[in-house]
Amino acid sequence: MEFLKSAGGKVVGGLVALVVVAAAIAWFQASPESRERWVGTFGRGLGWTLIALAVPWVSYPLIAWVKEKRSNLAGVILVGSLTILEALALLWMFDFTIRGTLGWTFFGAGILIAGVYNTFACDFIASKIG
Repeated sequence: MEFLKSAGGKVVGGLVALVVVAAAIAWFQASPESRERWVGTFGRGLGWTLIALAVPWVSYPLIAWVKEKRSNLAGVILVGSLTILEALALLWMFDFTIRGTLGWTFFGAGILIAGVYNTFACDFIASKIG
């Protein structure tokens, strides 16, 4: 709560408001074809995010098996495999085409964030297994 009261919090809040206003202006000035493309891209991105959030939790049996192995290498292989599968799913959802620098930036950032999330989620799940 203190962050929101500080100068940094006010700057971040102002930047968020600026992005929202800019996005609204861009939306209303865009052609119907552009809006349709944006909604499709956002929908696929949201769908992939939900998949990436669910993958470690549905991999519970694999996580339990890796925990029994007591091997860091097995854990690295599990997290790496989950992340690679998520990357392939993201590529598939966008027809295996990534266009432009911004597209590659979002793809890379999404995969990095998914990898970090997989690491923490698998570690958390493993800690809860008896």
